[in-house]
Amino acid sequence: MVIFIKIDMTSEVPIYEQIKQRIIEGIARRELEAGESLPSVRALAADLSVNMHTISKAYGQLKEKGFLSVHRNLGAVVNPPSEYAADRDYLDTLALALRPYATEALCKGIKAGEWLSVCNEAYEELLKKRGF
Repeated sequence: MVIFIKIDMTSEVPIYEQIKQRIIEGIARRELEAGESLPSVRALAADLSVNMHTISKAYGQLKEKGFLSVHRNLGAVVNPPSEYAADRDYLDTLALALRPYATEALCKGIKAGEWLSVCNEAYEELLKKRGF
């Protein structure tokens, strides 16, 4: 299994967060399938030239969100979608996370239709890459 993760060392986004997001994108695009093993913490840290604790933190948060299982012998493995399906708590968290962007868009004069169009375009782009 080859995993391509591009890290922007100049970004204000923490490296572990970038890694976490790239893995979630890989799952969303079906580049990473349920049951697939990810590189070990040590191997991915070496490949990306980052600290092992950075990878461990990303894997740990992905485990908390249900995207991965971590097994002593198998390492990090992608969970089936049923393990991380959206529930009411997730939708509430999503709404809270989107609120600052919606607020800024409102302040900048972006209309509701434009806001929804931007959100829809981002979502549709992922669906296209997924083959839908």
